[in-house]
Amino acid sequence: MVIPGAAPARTMRYQVEPEDSVHALAPRRGLEFLLKPPVMASAKLLELAEGICMEAMRADLSPGQCSLGTRQHAVHLGAVEIGATLVVTARRTGGDGRRSEWHVAIREEPGSDDESGTAPVLVWEGALSFAVVDRRRFEREKLKRRTIRAARPPRTARVRAPRRTGGEHRDANPVRRPVPPRGPAAPRRTEVRSPGARPEPEPRGGTSAPDARTTHWPRFGED
Repeated sequence: MVIPGAAPARTMRYQVEPEDSVHALAPRRGLEFLLKPPVMASAKLLELAEGICMEAMRADLSPGQCSLGTRQHAVHLGAVEIGATLVVTARRTGGDGRRSEWHVAIREEPGSDDESGTAPVLVWEGALSFAVVDRRRFEREKLKRRTIRAARPPRTARVRAPRRTGGEHRDANPVRRPVPPRGPAAPRRTEVRSPGARPEPEPRGGTSAPDARTTHWPRFGED
């Protein structure tokens, strides 16, 4: 844990190597970096700044704790050639408890062939913030939760069947049953009437009354 009120400062020298060039980023970050001059990448300068701050906080951390970067605000002021020597200076500017703020300045020393005695040139400057966390607790609560969410299959929407109404069939695809053929139709009854005769009404029972013209009535005395 960072001790409140402490203001540790640390200075180190670093010689730029070919692995720090922007060309080394091309296989992983894109071929656009091959079109640039062979200078030190800005990401490598930020790596130096974070590294010196973390090393300065290491002595004040408890076992099982580590520091994580939370904010970086920096300006890249000049190009750094491969083989140059850099002087990195870090100083704590604030913070409380588990959080701390740092100011980092990176300067380039003049070359060995420079006899004018010029001072180192400021090439990078930034303000960094860090937070101290318990590593096991962080992995258990943060990283494991994200892993479970990534492994969980996406939910599928449930499709409900349309609601039936009174006028719809219960079966979406009803089976049509064959209709048996009907028998021969009964012959219609034809009746010959004299001109001007009115048809007699049929009774309500549905059966026709006996016709006086077609019905044979027995005479008196016949058996």
